[in-house]
Amino acid sequence: MNIRRIFCFGFAMAAAPLLDAAPRLRLARTTLGPIVIAQGSNGPAQRIEAGNTGDGALSLSFQSSAAWLSASAGGAGGCATIAAPTCVPVNISLNTASLSRGAYSASLQVRDANAEDAPQTIIVTIQVGSGIPDSITLLVPPNGAPVTRKFTSAGQLTYTTSTQGGGGARFSVSMDAVGSFATSRSYTVTATAPEGTPAGNVPGAIQVTGSTVGAIDTPRTVPVTLQVTTSPIAAARWPFIEPATFVDTVRFRIMQSGRRQEKWVQMVNLGLGNLAVSGATASTTSGGSWLTATVDGGIIKIAADAANVAPGAYAGAVTVASNAANASFVIPVSLEVSATAPARILVNQETYSLSRGGVRNNATFNADEPVAPGGLLAVFGENFTAGADAAASSLPLPTTLAGARVFVNDQPVPVYFVASASILDQPGQITFQLPYDTPPGEATVRVDRDGQRGNTVIVRVNQRVPRLMVSANDYAVATFADTALPWPATPGVNTRPARRGDTLIFYALGLGPTTPTVVSGAASPGSPLAEVPRPTFYFGGTGPIGDAATAEPFFAGLTPGFVGLYQLNVVVPDTTPRGDRVSVFMGYLNNFSNRVFIAVQ
Repeated sequence: MNIRRIFCFGFAMAAAPLLDAAPRLRLARTTLGPIVIAQGSNGPAQRIEAGNTGDGALSLSFQSSAAWLSASAGGAGGCATIAAPTCVPVNISLNTASLSRGAYSASLQVRDANAEDAPQTIIVTIQVGSGIPDSITLLVPPNGAPVTRKFTSAGQLTYTTSTQGGGGARFSVSMDAVGSFATSRSYTVTATAPEGTPAGNVPGAIQVTGSTVGAIDTPRTVPVTLQVTTSPIAAARWPFIEPATFVDTVRFRIMQSGRRQEKWVQMVNLGLGNLAVSGATASTTSGGSWLTATVDGGIIKIAADAANVAPGAYAGAVTVASNAANASFVIPVSLEVSATAPARILVNQETYSLSRGGVRNNATFNADEPVAPGGLLAVFGENFTAGADAAASSLPLPTTLAGARVFVNDQPVPVYFVASASILDQPGQITFQLPYDTPPGEATVRVDRDGQRGNTVIVRVNQRVPRLMVSANDYAVATFADTALPWPATPGVNTRPARRGDTLIFYALGLGPTTPTVVSGAASPGSPLAEVPRPTFYFGGTGPIGDAATAEPFFAGLTPGFVGLYQLNVVVPDTTPRGDRVSVFMGYLNNFSNRVFIAVQ
């Protein structure tokens, strides 16, 4: 669970309708690859269609994070996905002849200084030479738990597998799901060793035939070794995130004047016994000594400092020492340093693993859904502040914090929290309040830093978008009167299951206008209370309503002393089903909220 994102509602202007006409950038897609390229060759030309869904005309420029990737706009060929009158083809060149065998990833920014929802980023991944490994070794615990390894081929393969002995240890190969724009295929090798399998190496092989690129892929035999071990097996995952999200690469993106960033990686044991981490060593292959790592229990704190690093892309690694069978576990690290630049709201996934860009409801963080006036919103991006993270220390909320200002429809709005980056693999974040008088429809959002204007994105505003606040594993942000959470017993957290007849306080965003009205950015009043129409709560059930138990809150309105935060005080009905995951949602003025869960005994 990312505590900062879920619980930063301690605190959480008038706005004008959208007036200025401008181009609006749309990309038919924002990823390419993985594209398999024969070593010593340039990759095939690629094309992505850019469209203008606004006014005027697009004037595109491009910035690449790697020398092998470049782009230009225009040219013959027309468009197949976006209507021709609004289409500008983006022609992508892969100048890969000098690259050694391996996997590469780079970002291509598509820019237009006058367009809304720009810049946007296209992520390009390539495999130079065969992506099929020369050999595969998998560490396998003898308890039936699966372990996996992925590889990429130039096309669909035909393969057979075999193992020799090993007390039942086996592996299989499966092709992963294929997207609409796939230019290669991804495969997963899964190995298991049932209970009682003796420790030791089990040899095997994959016989591969099928698709080729310059004869680099097949036919071939890939030796496979299943190393059955009763020792711990080290793996790295992002902490506080459920379900578990394992670390591929720790990525830093820092502007030249930006401050040091730190990300946390949790070491976990996929094997038997107890994992003991004894140290972490940072190393860089370029750019000097910008990378450090420290051990704090099972957490590896990895930091990058770009103060003395020129703009460019750099690589490094952190080697974690432990008592595991894979005693020297390597975590790849990348650093992208940009010249000092304006604040930038991210529009799509970019290179972050755990969070997309854009503007999102602070209750659920779901993408592509509207927001409501008065609610707390999170905007994700880069270069939001050159200084330390900051939170508002008093009410009413300021409109400038850590040098950052958020504008909705060109009007400054209340700001609660500003962070340049996260301890996890997600971008910077600003939490702000959407003013109560923001009109429904499309609204523009931008972030300025130290007076420098940032890019503009579009967000959809509805009068009401009821959303119950959600925490780890989709459990409700709800409390008893004594602040305990109605969840199953959770180590280190004040939790206990609810009982029928208990009173719970659910927290929510997006319930819209109140009576009496409240000033944006100001603390919600305690007398008189700012109330909203009372919704219907549904406990349990199998459908949108189904056979759920229902209840009406005895209070629904803004939480006194807070900004933009609603609470709903409701008694758990006598017919509520029991269990560790009882669903709860609400119907509110012809709108249904999201579904959350509580424990009921």
